[in-house]
Amino acid sequence: MPTPRRQPEAAAPPQPARRARVRRLPRPAAVRAKAVSLLMVPVVALLALRGLTTVGTARDIARMSRVQDIDRQIRTPAAAAVTELQAERRAAVRLLAAPAPAGGRAADPERQVRRTDAAVRRLRLGDRHTVAEPGGQRPAVAVRLRESVAAAAGLAAVRKDTADRRAAPDAAHETYNRVADAALAVLGSLAGGDRPDLGTEARVLPEFTRAGNSSPVRTC
Repeated sequence: MPTPRRQPEAAAPPQPARRARVRRLPRPAAVRAKAVSLLMVPVVALLALRGLTTVGTARDIARMSRVQDIDRQIRTPAAAAVTELQAERRAAVRLLAAPAPAGGRAADPERQVRRTDAAVRRLRLGDRHTVAEPGGQRPAVAVRLRESVAAAAGLAAVRKDTADRRAAPDAAHETYNRVADAALAVLGSLAGGDRPDLGTEARVLPEFTRAGNSSPVRTC
């Protein structure tokens, strides 16, 4: 019996040739765009910092301008009023402690009264308002200034009694102390309000002045 012939095995199908991977180089435009982006990062950061610095500087300038306005409108006139009130107090006490002159009233206290009234007048706006009311000041400042001006307006009685030599030196001294304390309270309300960095130092002068204001009567 004849042996069957083996059929030749089918050849495996040819595998497609693998394409060699070609690494494409980035385009010049893309390289430039990335380089520009990297360079812009520090530029943008610097611009942002400069903007913040400009805003901070503008705020500091506005704050300094406001402080200067407060100094010119309130703090300086209030300090001048304190000085004149203390000078009038000394003149009144000296007049009451000295022997009565032959000519009657002394002219020196009257001149000082006019100086005090002129200093207090710089804190007024008309008959009912003060310089602290239209400037958007803190309520404490406006209240203290209103009280100080009202206290100074109440000196008419002690002035008349002093000029007529009917007041006692101690009583006149105490009355002037209360009025001067009211003026010092204005300076105290301003201390540290718009200048927190100078708050402690700004309270030193009013405290020293208040201590001197409450000193015993001196007739010399």
